[in-house]
Amino acid sequence: MSDNLYSRDAFGGQDIDLFRLSGPRSDQNSNEPQRRRVDFNVSQRAAQSTASHVNAINRSIDVGFAKDISERDLKVAVVVLDSVHAITQYLLTHPLVVIRRQTQVSLGSKVYHLTPFTVIALVVGIQSRQGFGVLWKGIASVFLTKAIQIGLESIISEMTPFVRDFSSKKMSVESVTQHLLLKGVAIVLVTPFLCSSCAETVQSSIASENPGILDSIWEGFRRLTHWKISDRKLPIWHLCGPTLSYHLSYYLISSCVQKVSLYVKNSDKTTRTENNNKLFDKYKEIMSSFWGQLVADVMLFPLQTILMRLYLQGTRTIIDNVSKPSAVTPIISNYESTTDCFATIVKDEGRLGLMKGFGALVLQYSIHYSLLRLTKYCLNKTISGLQND
Repeated sequence: MSDNLYSRDAFGGQDIDLFRLSGPRSDQNSNEPQRRRVDFNVSQRAAQSTASHVNAINRSIDVGFAKDISERDLKVAVVVLDSVHAITQYLLTHPLVVIRRQTQVSLGSKVYHLTPFTVIALVVGIQSRQGFGVLWKGIASVFLTKAIQIGLESIISEMTPFVRDFSSKKMSVESVTQHLLLKGVAIVLVTPFLCSSCAETVQSSIASENPGILDSIWEGFRRLTHWKISDRKLPIWHLCGPTLSYHLSYYLISSCVQKVSLYVKNSDKTTRTENNNKLFDKYKEIMSSFWGQLVADVMLFPLQTILMRLYLQGTRTIIDNVSKPSAVTPIISNYESTTDCFATIVKDEGRLGLMKGFGALVLQYSIHYSLLRLTKYCLNKTISGLQND
């Protein structure tokens, strides 16, 4: 029978009678019944229909399974991205905040640390002499101060009609004013705790005892009751004005830059799959917040330097020498006001004295940006691999 097989295409797609093509054979019985025609069209249409039905079932099963995995993995990816942003901002880069503040309040230092290269050398020098965890000092007080500020804002918003959330697009001038007033009252009330937190962040671990977890709260209340004018330590009501100016300006600048950045990113028509929309939107939100904080920190860096020095005046704080990590330096100053502090810094240290420690800020945001980009890249690769599987 194999000699009598022919492809249907060879005969123009017509029905093929194998018996008639081969013709009568001598050894063939004349009484043998005539063979039936083979219709290849019917058999192939049936096969194609069956294959199409099976493929459609497989595709529906595969798509549904991938969709379930994608939704679960995207939720995990969003949490991971948000966690990396928070941990990097408040924990991993805290040593650079310590170095920056120590440099800002160092009066007699001739090394300004305006570039990241000198900052890296200083970090290595301090950790090699004092241990790995020495640059995470004061981190408990930073978290406590942040918690106090958030708690005060919540209490004020519950007791007043002031709006706490600034994300609404339909806020009127009155609601914006009330929102800023809420922020301002909370900042004024948390000022004494900001002073005590600043002191814990910069004080040397060699010349000072390690503070307890709640020591910053106790010192904040003590600073709240200090009203002497004759003492070199400035009264708290002298510090409320510059603190309010700095933090409100920081909040307004960072919020405006964040909204502009979000607007620019949302106007981008880059094509992307529907599966990574949620991850992409979260990344846009985090990066917009990142750029807002960066611009605010750069613009208000001189004011932050002045504020740190006013906080520590008269507190008898001893810091690590930013020129020689093995030595310590006491903070001795006699500023009368914000303007006097500004004029003294420019006179004694030059205009670049207001930018002391700027290299630590550059290194801080460089690390933060790199980790966010790396996290997004790894998450995209992981999700793509899971969907392909």
